[in-house]
Amino acid sequence: MNQVPSIWRTELWHPMLVHFPVATLLLTTIAGFIMLFLKKGDAKTFLSNMTSLLLFIGVLTGWLGIYTGLLSYNIVVRQICDPEVLQDHQNWGYIAVILYSCALACLAVIRFWKKAPQMLFTYTVLSLLLAGGTALGYCGHLGAAVVYQQGGGTYTPSANCTEFVR
Repeated sequence: MNQVPSIWRTELWHPMLVHFPVATLLLTTIAGFIMLFLKKGDAKTFLSNMTSLLLFIGVLTGWLGIYTGLLSYNIVVRQICDPEVLQDHQNWGYIAVILYSCALACLAVIRFWKKAPQMLFTYTVLSLLLAGGTALGYCGHLGAAVVYQQGGGTYTPSANCTEFVR
């Protein structure tokens, strides 16, 4: 009788983890652009602090997503028909996390260097957030293609599903 493989396989760590930074970083992008329309005050201060925290958490977990993606790459690349899609997914993941990391660095400059040209760095951060969100969206599209079109990291049950009988 066949046995269902464990849910804790190395190639599954990446999809289990990566959705958290995706959501966090996309929320950061949205919050950053909402701040443009707020006047100075408590709401803008709160949103600014929330954006900084989300960006920090998103970048940290985004790099963890890159790491788990590297762990699963050598396993998944042998299971799919078109490895170029997986390579493109990896490249766009790097691009997205690097853009968000640069935005975090610019945000740190704004926060800690009081003589920094605030408007220049603010618009640089917003541009990086927009570019990062675009790269992240395309990376997600490619990741979905790897899983849903090529079955990367998925388990195909036997024809009669005997492995699910208890």
